[in-house]
Amino acid sequence: MSPFQNIALVGATGNLGSAILTALRGTSFTLTVLTRKGSATSKDTQGLGAKIIPVDYESKDSIAEGLEGVDAVICTIGSAGISLQINIIDAAIAAGVKRFIPSEFGADSFNERASKLPVFKNKVAVQQHLQEAAKEDKIEWTAILGGPFLDWGLARGLLGIHPKEKKFILYDGGVRPVSTTLLADLGKAVVGVLENPSSTRNRVLYIQSIRISQLEVLDICEDLTGSEWQRVQVQTADIEKQGLEKLGQKDMSGMFNLLLRAIFGEGYGCDFVGREENRLVKVNGLSHREFVNLVKEQL
Repeated sequence: MSPFQNIALVGATGNLGSAILTALRGTSFTLTVLTRKGSATSKDTQGLGAKIIPVDYESKDSIAEGLEGVDAVICTIGSAGISLQINIIDAAIAAGVKRFIPSEFGADSFNERASKLPVFKNKVAVQQHLQEAAKEDKIEWTAILGGPFLDWGLARGLLGIHPKEKKFILYDGGVRPVSTTLLADLGKAVVGVLENPSSTRNRVLYIQSIRISQLEVLDICEDLTGSEWQRVQVQTADIEKQGLEKLGQKDMSGMFNLLLRAIFGEGYGCDFVGREENRLVKVNGLSHREFVNLVKEQL
């Protein structure tokens, strides 16, 4: 039996948080969902088999009170609130929480090159805070990385697919394989970490539903539609430059440019070949046929 029995989830109503909450509901863990005081989140989580505790994320005491008796915290807080995790971590330590899973789950922000991108500045600060606390045996941590969210990304064009226009944006030629993961598989990975505490202690865990290049995805799209798609070639070095220029003008949409650089750029770590540990956390991934069917749903 896992030493972690009482689990708290911070950020339960977003796409990722909902998938993780669903995965946790299928276990014997006792669940608590922390919500922001005064928000409508508590209504969104009613009936999902979790105790709901509203807290003030600006108050360490308020968060610590909400985490009383909790063994492990999973944080899926959105990009705008990443820095709030510092306060949540300190509160978790004060409450005696054993393990903290930070809001990572996507591109490899631990990669040396990627970590220097401004889009990951707050995540890197959280990583450093957790690692220092772990060195002092105050708390343990596990970071789960799965690359871009596969189902979410397909539906929103993140992977380059634009089915209405039959257009495909190829980053750096689209030849580089990228590791990408279903939201449901990220939920399974969280459960796997909680069930395997010693094997996942104080480290990064890489998983993937599939490893595939954009050109392979484009071939699938053309085969499924029986027609040739427009190919738009984009260099990630160019979009990084544009992103930095946007940020210099206080245009925060530049962060998305930098995220694309981290996902598709060479040397930014989003190909997990040789590093993925699906088996450890019981993530089966997708067969080629299953992936084709997933793409078909978007066309």
